[in-house]
Amino acid sequence: MKKVGIVLSIVFLFFALSYGEEKEENVPVCDPSFCFVSNDTGVIKLTGAISSTEYGALIDAVHVFERKKVKRIKIYLTSPGGDVFAGLAIAGFLSNLSVPVQIRAYGLVASAAVLVLVAGDERLIDRNALVMVHELAVLKFYSYENVTEKEKELEVLKTIQDKIVSFVAERTKTSPEELRKLCKEETWFDAQKALVYGFADRLITEE
Repeated sequence: MKKVGIVLSIVFLFFALSYGEEKEENVPVCDPSFCFVSNDTGVIKLTGAISSTEYGALIDAVHVFERKKVKRIKIYLTSPGGDVFAGLAIAGFLSNLSVPVQIRAYGLVASAAVLVLVAGDERLIDRNALVMVHELAVLKFYSYENVTEKEKELEVLKTIQDKIVSFVAERTKTSPEELRKLCKEETWFDAQKALVYGFADRLITEE
């Protein structure tokens, strides 16, 4: 009976370890090309088009940071824009994190990427960087629509545009009315102008 007890204990231990390893495989890990941990800071490199793929990778990265108990998150951002819904998702996710998020803007931050920029608790911009805002646009190929469908589409686009304007205006020095005008004119900001309008807090060289 004693031998049987020992064997059962070994079998139980084996399955317990196997289960633990299986569970560990499901834990998100940081792809070094996208994120890593440096001391107590989680670092993310958001350097392409804004999409649902980046949103998913960012969520995984934050789960890793939570396990590592980081005290802050730093995001290196350069992007021509992309999917507006992914931009809204990323912006909402970042703005609700419990740890402070610093965004560092380089190169071009345009369109949907501006949502990510202003979501940061602290926003730094390189002296050579550019920021661009524009009205919401839809790209279509060989589509057919009647008047009613077109009217519904315009109503939806205006609703989305209002969401964008509201979020950006709340986190910058621009009013919703002024921001709508800037978007309508497709406005480009150099680093100094971005500081004036509140898209960034300070230059990176001022650290």
